Amino acid sequence: MTGLPELTRKKDGVVHGGTHKEASLNSYDEEALIDQAVERRILMKLDLWIVTVMTLFYLLSFLDRSNIGNARVAGLQADLKLTDFQYQLAITFTYVPYVVAELPSNLLLKIVGPQILLPTIVTIWGVITLCQGFCHSLGALIACRVFLGFFEGCLLPGIMVYTATLAGAFGGLLAAAIQQMNGDKGIRGWSWIFIIEGTVTALIGIISYFTLPESPSAARFLTEQEKTVLLARLRAETRAVGYEEEHFDWSQVKRALLHTPQLWILGLGLFGNGMTLFVLAYFLPSIVGAFGYSSTKTQSMTVPPYAVAFVVTMTVSFFSDRYRARGPVIIGMSAVALIGFGLFFANLNVNVSYLGVFFAVTGVYCTASSFCTWIPNNSGPHYKRASLLAMSLILTNVGGIASTWLFPTSAAPRYRGGIIAHLVCASVPLICGAINVAFIHWGTKKKQEQREKILAPYEGDEKRAWRELGDNHPDFKWMF
Repeated sequence: MTGLPELTRKKDGVVHGGTHKEASLNSYDEEALIDQAVERRILMKLDLWIVTVMTLFYLLSFLDRSNIGNARVAGLQADLKLTDFQYQLAITFTYVPYVVAELPSNLLLKIVGPQILLPTIVTIWGVITLCQGFCHSLGALIACRVFLGFFEGCLLPGIMVYTATLAGAFGGLLAAAIQQMNGDKGIRGWSWIFIIEGTVTALIGIISYFTLPESPSAARFLTEQEKTVLLARLRAETRAVGYEEEHFDWSQVKRALLHTPQLWILGLGLFGNGMTLFVLAYFLPSIVGAFGYSSTKTQSMTVPPYAVAFVVTMTVSFFSDRYRARGPVIIGMSAVALIGFGLFFANLNVNVSYLGVFFAVTGVYCTASSFCTWIPNNSGPHYKRASLLAMSLILTNVGGIASTWLFPTSAAPRYRGGIIAHLVCASVPLICGAINVAFIHWGTKKKQEQREKILAPYEGDEKRAWRELGDNHPDFKWMF
């Protein structure tokens, strides 16, 4: 959230009044600005009740989707007698329905409401994850992965990807601990990974039915004063009509997909980042295992890189938000990922290769978090933003599909072909980030030069101008 201008008249925590310029910028004749003390109290409650739950949802999503990599090291591929092709096929089948579900479910979220849709899909995919623990054939595994992909695809990208780094750290720790249950009650260790993690997910999904509000105005943990302030802040932040006034418009979806250059510039970068992101998610245990560690040791050795990546991503994201800088983070952290894959490819010794894993994981996840926030930061109104966000995740996951075929066990321990491919992929976000920064400079200048022409059809109707122009409005400030 950004700072707001200081005005003088307050009522119920909301400052009323402001200059004509401020009113026009935010599409209101009487600007509502927020008392800072009330705002801080609201943000603390939102962090506790909403952000915590959303973070947990995404952590579980990434954990349940990627734990098949831990299960592989624990013996899944050997026990089910899967070839490399069959194992990779099972992963690929996760992403096809995942991609298909993203755009319609993002629109459905607005219609059904997050308080119903999100807990439902979390509960269902938790049960599906549990069922994977009882698979005895390729067909059963693929069936579970298809349904898992579909329901996880419905979660969509409103939840920041940087939480996936924490999921990676938990995944290794949990897998190392659960694997010790190998043979308990006649069930293999890799089965327990799915059973326990799936059960936890389903229980959290059920509990979340009672914690997620339908909207800010329905949040039981906010007072009436705080609801008023929050609604005012949301309107000011989006620089548009109140979201409760906005209705679905297919033209916003069309404009998002066909007339938004930033989508396709960043989309190519997201494809490259998706390839590196999901290779680390699914194959890092196999890559680290090639260093010569035991199965249990391998699980635990995947934890430190993710733990470091989580801390760095949180820190970098804080400064990225504070200074409104997405492009520089993407460029810089893509370079870090390149260094990591380069160290692994050089294969000087085990320690240097393992150091490369730290650089690769940190660079890839920092880049992913900035990419996924850059698109919504620079788009509006709601349905255009929702469509762009879903499309960006589709492109990321198409990269994920491609990545599943690059690390067969036959290429161990060097995985030279896969590493070369990911050296190339890690460079794509760097290049696309630089191009998008240049485009924003050019586009911002063009909007200001053509300001009168752009706003001429909306003279006297500022709300309609914001509703129809969205981020193309001359006063909408794109984030660099």
